[in-house]
Amino acid sequence: MFSRVATYAPAPNVARSLPTRLHANAHGTRFLYCSGSAVVIRDLRNPMICELYYGHKSPTSVAKWSPNENWICSADSTGHVLVWDMVNTEEHILRLTRNACGNGVFDLAWSDDSQRICVCGAGKERSVEVFFADNGAAVGDMMGHVGTVLSCSFRQQRPYRVATGGEDRHVNFYKGPPFQLDQSDATHHSNFVNQVEFSPDNALLVSVGSDRKGFLYNGKTFEYVSALSDQNAHTGAIMGVAWSPDSHRLLTASTDKTAKIWDAATGACVQTFVMAPKPEVNDQQLGCLWSRDILMTVNLRGELTYLDERSPQPTRVIRGHNAPVTSIAVHQPSNTFFTSDSAGRLLSWDVNEGCRGAALPNPINTCAVACSRDGDSFAHGCSDIRAVSSTSLVFVLFSPETLCSTLRDGKVVVRPSRPDAPLPEPIALPESSQTVCDPATGNFLVMGEAAIVVVSPAGQQIAALPTAYRPTCLSVGAESHIAVGGSDQFLHMLIWNPENNTLGEVGTVQSPIHKGRITACAMSPNGQRIAYSVGTTILLYFWADRQLEFDTWLYHVGEISTMAWSPDGAHLATGGHEPNILVWYAGERYTRLRICPLDVHPRGADNLFVTDVAWVNDTDVMTVGSDMTPKLWRIDFSVPPAQSLCSTHTT
Repeated sequence: MFSRVATYAPAPNVARSLPTRLHANAHGTRFLYCSGSAVVIRDLRNPMICELYYGHKSPTSVAKWSPNENWICSADSTGHVLVWDMVNTEEHILRLTRNACGNGVFDLAWSDDSQRICVCGAGKERSVEVFFADNGAAVGDMMGHVGTVLSCSFRQQRPYRVATGGEDRHVNFYKGPPFQLDQSDATHHSNFVNQVEFSPDNALLVSVGSDRKGFLYNGKTFEYVSALSDQNAHTGAIMGVAWSPDSHRLLTASTDKTAKIWDAATGACVQTFVMAPKPEVNDQQLGCLWSRDILMTVNLRGELTYLDERSPQPTRVIRGHNAPVTSIAVHQPSNTFFTSDSAGRLLSWDVNEGCRGAALPNPINTCAVACSRDGDSFAHGCSDIRAVSSTSLVFVLFSPETLCSTLRDGKVVVRPSRPDAPLPEPIALPESSQTVCDPATGNFLVMGEAAIVVVSPAGQQIAALPTAYRPTCLSVGAESHIAVGGSDQFLHMLIWNPENNTLGEVGTVQSPIHKGRITACAMSPNGQRIAYSVGTTILLYFWADRQLEFDTWLYHVGEISTMAWSPDGAHLATGGHEPNILVWYAGERYTRLRICPLDVHPRGADNLFVTDVAWVNDTDVMTVGSDMTPKLWRIDFSVPPAQSLCSTHTT
């Protein structure tokens, strides 16, 4: 039997110069945002409590709760709109699917009775639409904009009003139902209108834009009321705005890397939040949320920043990945794991508390990561890593003090992992795609284009073994036993001799039946077994006599790209181009357990489902994939696999 212990939520989708939408439910207990092709729902006070909805096939752009909290409406970059159930959280029954704004939806809003939805975006014929949530029937003819509409808002009491703002610098005001254009203001904003929002008491409407301005209108008549003060104003585009629950104050988020609170009655700025001592480009604020006593903004990194209106400094920052996660490594003694993504971010996580922060200050095209098993010294090994591309950059976090990197141009750097440490001179090597650490010596082994290179913990090249084949995967076990998959379809067995610092080949293995490119390999912790994959088949060999132990683990339906042994060496977890992972028992009875019958990591843009697996302990396994979401699973091996609906076994 298995269960999901934790889901480590991804960060919101972000794009420079585009607003990012955050939305909270009416009770102020949860909030949601879009990430990848998913909708992420999190607890406001404990963000570790989260849930993901995978109903969309394209990158999602906006999602919002209905006022009665029974439904969520979400939309994506192709204009596909879904309305789905939040009462039955196990299934999320789909209520409505509809196409709107064919070139992408940027914002949406519900009416107060949860019966009507307004969407806006980059439509070919219409850029604003209002329709019924149950059948999708249109409610009026929403003309009046020229070009993309970035924001819309629904007045939450009768008489209903809809306000919109877009790239044509117009703020439009519609009456209905059926909704028709009533008034349009093109005189105040001189640049894109990024967001419009009715106040909770429906008395006022605010609009903010890229012209750094904010304007207030009467929520019922659309008469111009006032503007946000020019004193202590934003010096960059205002990307988002949120009302306080009492409708007396406003929170704005800006590309000037600050957020501000404004008094709605006077237009005066009453608080400025400085996001960092030395703000960078990625500290630009793209959206905000105000729910009860919680204030939140999102920046260009996708980081969620909690604010306290009594303090100008952030009180909490929530981080995560918003690019496919390519590698994971677990440091078991400290209950810590590290993940790297295709955008270059390397994050450190606590298994129980979530993301601790960025392990490196800036992204540098990281595609893989590994850390030492005990972290005490260089005399202990690290889990192996698999690179997605041979042209990508690889980082290996070997201990709390040292970081080994194989660079895009093939150079290798061993450096302290402290962000302020100087970077030593790199070692020139052939183009590299994977780096692992020898658990017996602490040396790094780097897989090059046509060589296996050994680098000392001090960053010096100490040996190199030229190969007549191109290495495809690499793994190191105990006693300096090394397995290398080759383009020649053989698994090459190497051993390191510490006495004379030489690396030599001691044999090769190849299945007489299953021949082809070796896609992944893994040495057991004791170095006695080698597992490797050819396509969808897993083969198991003994190191000592190079005899085939088993070759009928054939249950994968997609190519295997990653595998890892449990610390006790009893189980092997494998994953790849399918939404599941399999856990195998390497004993007298060869058993497979399928995790999970649903999507563990749904298909991403690169069509990789599961990109890496790592064991936290003998029963808990961590998976990462294209959905940008690390997940922790617990397996109860005391339950016979045949008793599980998603498990089978063979002998």
